[in-house]
Order: sequence, then structure tokens, then C-alpha cells
Amino acid sequence: LALKIRHCEGVYADAGLPAIWRITPFDQPPQLDAALAQRGYAQYEQTQVMLAPLAVPPDVVHRDDVEISAPPAADYCAAVAAIRGSTDEQRAAHEARLAQSATGRYCVVARCDGRYVASAQLAFEGDVAGLFDIVTAADARGRGHATALCAHMLNWGWSHGMRAAYLQVTADNAAALAVYRKFGFE
Repeated sequence: LALKIRHCEGVYADAGLPAIWRITPFDQPPQLDAALAQRGYAQYEQTQVMLAPLAVPPDVVHRDDVEISAPPAADYCAAVAAIRGSTDEQRAAHEARLAQSATGRYCVVARCDGRYVASAQLAFEGDVAGLFDIVTAADARGRGHATALCAHMLNWGWSHGMRAAYLQVTADNAAALAVYRKFGFE
């Protein structure tokens, strides 16, 4: 276990990123949480995994002032970096993670008034879709951009044979939880 933890820390260090661990009650081995605590890691946020059926396509949210597109990976990562204020190294690491992903991906961005205001990605395997990296620029929050992107991605997933979706969200993110519940996530 110690060897595996050091390996993971090295992978993150090589990418110039801090090691972050997502622990669930089902993680193996059972002593993983205690082993990480012994290495100085501490819990910093509670994360929920939410699920939703895709029995029918969700209604697409159309807004005349917002353009939703699915750019190539490099352009998508540049948009995410602009929204988050990421460094060039963080953008490059994001692009590398997408390139190395074993699952299918559908990445989208929303532009409003000539700038990126939100982004999201859908990873898929078989008939299951995972929503990831749903990010809205701080000054554009509360205007329905995340709702529009989620509707777009879930509709795309449904039309491509996906029949269930999941996502992870921090337990204290009330705004995001409200958006996800609109689409049946529990």
C-alpha cells in the first residue's frame, strides 16, 4: 500500500499537481484512509456521488445569448483554463489527462458576449455517462449556464445510447446540487 501511495504521489508531482485522494466507504483496502492520514493527508471536503436515469431525453435549454459548442480537446482545455484561471502547466496537465483517458469523452463550452462562461465534460462507457468538470466563471454564476450545459450533455448522451448518468459534487455546493436535482440526480 505504501508503495502504491508513493507511486501516485510521484505521478501527481511529475505533473506539478498536489496529490488529491477521493475516498469512498467502498475503497480497498479498508485501511487506505488510515494510511493516507499517517502520511499527513486530511479530509478537506465531503463529496457526494449522484445518479440519474436517462429514460427520456431532457429538454434542451436554448438561450439566444449563449453559444454551446464541442471544441477539440486542446481548445476545450484552453477554455477551461480561462474560466478557472489555470496556469499553463495546469492546462497542459488537463489536456494530457483527457488524451490518456480510456473512456469516450464529449466536452462542451458555453460562450457569451465573446468569452467562455462555462464548461463541462461527459465521459462515457457503454450506456453509462459521467458528468465532470462542470465549471462556471465566478462572474457568470446564477444565470443558467450550468443548467444549459447539463441539459445539452445529457441530451447528447441519451441520443448516443446512454441510459444512466452519475456525477460527483461537494456536499456543500447548494447551487450545483439544485441544478443536478432538476435532471433527476439523487
